[in-house]
Amino acid sequence: MAAGRLRHRIAIKEQVTFINSSGEQDTDWQAVESQATDKKFAAAIEPLSSRELLASEKINAEVTTRIVIRYDSRIRASMRAEHDDGTKTTIYNLSAPIRDPDSGLEWMTCPATALLNEG
Repeated sequence: MAAGRLRHRIAIKEQVTFINSSGEQDTDWQAVESQATDKKFAAAIEPLSSRELLASEKINAEVTTRIVIRYDSRIRASMRAEHDDGTKTTIYNLSAPIRDPDSGLEWMTCPATALLNEG
């Protein structure tokens, strides 16, 4: 994999459950730390298709995206990726990662969807 292709920096987060100060269960998103020095993952974000959804009288735009990162055994479909391009932060819901076809240990492709607007 050419390193120049991985020009985006993303945070990958997993949902964690904890007991809050009032004793109730709560959930939050916690970052999975990359092995890089800036703790973010180098990634290639490639939009594939888009569509508009009409649900509950709201029109939502959804973009299907391919996110390619170096292989990391901790990445799962229940996680999400956040990309901050300097003007806005886009949150991607990850699907099951697909390993590279040769060794299975060099890189992985994560199909993802991003909800662009809610209104």
